[in-house]
Amino acid sequence: ILTALAEKAIVVTDAVRERIAQYVRIVGDAAQADPEQGPAEIPKRYLIVEGRAPVEAENGDFAWDPSFKEQAHDWQGDAPVNYYTMNSILTIGEGKMVGRIIPPKPGRLGEDVYGREVKPRRLKGLPLRLGNGLRMVDDGGRVVTTIPGRLVQDGQTVYMNELLALEGDVDFGSGNVDCIIDVHVRGGVKPNFSVRTTKSVTIERAVEAAELLAEGDIQVRGGLFGQDSGRRIRAGGSITAKICDATDVEAKGDIRITKEIINSRVHTNGQLVIAHGSIVGGEIHARNGVVVKHAGSAAGVLTRIAVGMYGAVLYRAEQMEKRIKKHRRQAAQIRTRVQPLLADVRRLTSAQREQVTEWGAKADEIELAADGLDE
Repeated sequence: ILTALAEKAIVVTDAVRERIAQYVRIVGDAAQADPEQGPAEIPKRYLIVEGRAPVEAENGDFAWDPSFKEQAHDWQGDAPVNYYTMNSILTIGEGKMVGRIIPPKPGRLGEDVYGREVKPRRLKGLPLRLGNGLRMVDDGGRVVTTIPGRLVQDGQTVYMNELLALEGDVDFGSGNVDCIIDVHVRGGVKPNFSVRTTKSVTIERAVEAAELLAEGDIQVRGGLFGQDSGRRIRAGGSITAKICDATDVEAKGDIRITKEIINSRVHTNGQLVIAHGSIVGGEIHARNGVVVKHAGSAAGVLTRIAVGMYGAVLYRAEQMEKRIKKHRRQAAQIRTRVQPLLADVRRLTSAQREQVTEWGAKADEIELAADGLDE
């Protein structure tokens, strides 16, 4: 066996010699076994030499405190399920212990039976970094918050995303909300109040004749009840709600309504989705299409639904085209007047020449303005 290993240039260690000795003993014991007891079993395959597999490095990680175990919100219907490490808004106060950092583990080299190194894909793991609103309090890696907000992990960085959280309704107790961070209202929004933010808004209950203006997404677990108040619901991202009743709603992203839209004005540059609901009454425009189960009613309630180019955009384009034609017509009329005078400039007085020059410049200016509108 040793000769065969040497011919293959396989490294023979003390462990290899011990395994060879074990195998030889097995064969010797079989040869000396009592024939009356039956033939001794010699293994057909016996491991003599083995390499050592490399160990991949592991990145640093974050272990949540038991009080902050990942939980899903029970959102309705087709609305997205959010998690506090993804898009949901989980309120964590200042000075709270949220978990601990697990340090990275280095990788280890392996070795084949010829004694050659076998490298892992990575020898060093990446550490987990603390970003805004977090600090480590001891050598055990325990982490506490320094500001209120929500905890977010982005790659190998953990940070606090600041959040305005209201435990109850937006009403006389809170006043109107106007901020530049995410807003999470655990109640509803009462009539004539407003919530405005440059980020996203989450409302747990109903929005009643109130105004929501967000540059991000708007998620309403209850319904939008405009009560024909004219108060607006506007989102720079998407809007999700259960019901939309007599409400003025507009979103640059998709609008998803679980149950129904009733007598509302709804406009989206994305898609309107009511996969299991209905649209009754009102005016609907969805640039990228409408997905709905029922539209209109047996009672003949007037329901307008449009997709594609927004009518107001077409109207503005038509008005712009009229202005361009008007400018070009004015420039042509000026040039028609000036042309006969330019035929014999020498007969003109200095004042007349100056006037002709001004008219020509005016025509050039009008044509330049028309070109600008045309672009």
